[in-house]
Amino acid sequence: MKTKAVVFYSLCLLLIARLNTAALDKRQQLNIPPKPEVQALVNQAVSLAEADKPWAAIAAIRKALSISPDYLRAHIEYRNIKVNFLGRYDEVENEYNNLIRQHPNNPVYLMAVYYHSNGEFGREFLQRIVELAPEWTWAHYARALLIKKDDPEGAAIELKRCIEGDSSALAAYNLLIDLQEKRLHKIDDAIRTAERLAAQTDIRPSLRLLQLWRLGLVKAQQPDDAKLALRNKLEQIAKSTNQIDVLSAVRQAYADLLDDSQSAELIANRIRRIDTTWTPDRGWIFTQIHTNQSGVPRYVVLVNRQLTVNRRVKEITDSISAVPKQKIRQLEALLAFAPSLPMRRRIYEEIFRVAVVSRNATTARRYGSRLYDIDPDDSALLSQLALVFADNRSHLAQARYLAAKAEKLTFEFRRAKRPLNTSQSFFDEIFPVEEQRKQYEKNRALALEALGWVLVQLGNVQKGETYLRQALAIGRTEHRLERLSVALERLGRTREAAIVRAEESALLAASIRRNLISEKLIDLQFQPMAGLGFKLSDLSGKVVLINFWATWCSPCMLELPILERLYAQYKDRGFEVLAISTDEDLYKVQTFVSRNKLSFPVISQPALKKTFGIEEVPVSLFVDKQGTLRYRKLGFEYGDEREIEFVIMELLR
Repeated sequence: MKTKAVVFYSLCLLLIARLNTAALDKRQQLNIPPKPEVQALVNQAVSLAEADKPWAAIAAIRKALSISPDYLRAHIEYRNIKVNFLGRYDEVENEYNNLIRQHPNNPVYLMAVYYHSNGEFGREFLQRIVELAPEWTWAHYARALLIKKDDPEGAAIELKRCIEGDSSALAAYNLLIDLQEKRLHKIDDAIRTAERLAAQTDIRPSLRLLQLWRLGLVKAQQPDDAKLALRNKLEQIAKSTNQIDVLSAVRQAYADLLDDSQSAELIANRIRRIDTTWTPDRGWIFTQIHTNQSGVPRYVVLVNRQLTVNRRVKEITDSISAVPKQKIRQLEALLAFAPSLPMRRRIYEEIFRVAVVSRNATTARRYGSRLYDIDPDDSALLSQLALVFADNRSHLAQARYLAAKAEKLTFEFRRAKRPLNTSQSFFDEIFPVEEQRKQYEKNRALALEALGWVLVQLGNVQKGETYLRQALAIGRTEHRLERLSVALERLGRTREAAIVRAEESALLAASIRRNLISEKLIDLQFQPMAGLGFKLSDLSGKVVLINFWATWCSPCMLELPILERLYAQYKDRGFEVLAISTDEDLYKVQTFVSRNKLSFPVISQPALKKTFGIEEVPVSLFVDKQGTLRYRKLGFEYGDEREIEFVIMELLR
């Protein structure tokens, strides 16, 4: 028995030794560089993703991982492409959670998850990596992250060790440069690190060269001679290469470091001649937080051409020179560019918002239906659509169904569901329970308002009044008061209706008073198209509305007749309108004024647009009797005439 016990004990020791040797071999293998063919596959995958071929990129990455399963960069790029280029955060998280469960002692999976987590998984992941493979190159990076706050010198040493083991460890270079520049205040050390980074030709030029160029300007504190030297260097590089990646880095340096958009565009045009599919957004990843109509936030990632579409959406929605129908047409045109699912949803949401504001029932119905298919829990979407139908007295049966469904969805508070491709920890951080409760109250009030107003329009006024009053008990708004006043009128309770309308007017007036400003204006000279010139000071004692407009501006065409009516109504009380055309073509202005018989002074001085800092039209500036700018209004939409009139009355008091 004793002999058997000794043999069994010896076998156990041998097995443990073999396991330890295998674990040691595994940790040692982690530091072996991947084969060139594997690195080439990963580089190919990155290029494919940036060429809008993400699934081909995934295939290349999978091939690389089949050869080198523990190649960290391959895992990092795999996650990057899946999450950012394909919008499959939930899918890739499940993949790596399973890998970590199956291989709990593999630090590569832990580092791959941490790398893109924005700190979500925290110190425990980093500590586990260090414990599992203390001599692994990337364990030095993990250790640096753990100690950088309290020991930046020690973190710098660890990062240098990481770079020694993996010369393409971009994250380690960037963190080391940041520590050397900002925490240790060793700019020369930072430049030396940047020089080493710049020499790594397997890293994209825009990621390895810009740091060095930027630090050169930082060290020189950006005097003109340093900028000139950088400009000369960029010109030499541009002349010596046709490599798109290098030229892209040069273009970015012109734009970001020298603030020279003209030179940047010249380089961009040259790149386009080499590759007609190239765009400045190629390879860029942009993250945003968007909310649905109910205020529930979601994480949105846009890449490549989607950034161009995103900028165009913002230009359209921010424009004050287009009427709603024009904006809707322009936004719909962007759908022809095959936007990604997140971008397409954003376009739907913007079209729906414009349709709701302009009470365009047909468009609101079309895009509201598409949004409902995406997010059936969005109660505010249903409420807004029901209100548009009720305002137009159209589709009232459907409006009642939608409003009743919104009321049911908001009957009691429920915690919001985490949107797809948004991590739970991130969602909890940006939308905590207390914020959810506040948003719920708004959504509940909107649902009650929608149901009440639909019932009023259907003729069930008494029941509709009950719901409207419940909505007002949660939050008093002008629209709710206006709708309640209509309900009371229909019930024959005119005195109550008058009291409600007075409160509605008081709310609007209070809102305007909160937005009053006080800016002294210079005493400008105006030269009307008809009559003698005058100065602003000549109008002292009058309330003056200075309106910037143009003949090509659709909202201006809606606003000017209203200004004509208000001018006729209030001019005897000391109200003046100065309509400043920004058109360069004087004949167009003269023709328009003659055709529309405008009675207030029309001034054709486009240069005044720059004087007042006006970028788009229409813009109205309200000047009080003392010549002080008190209110600024951008754009014009139907219904804005009440706001304009209230400002006039407030300043005439």
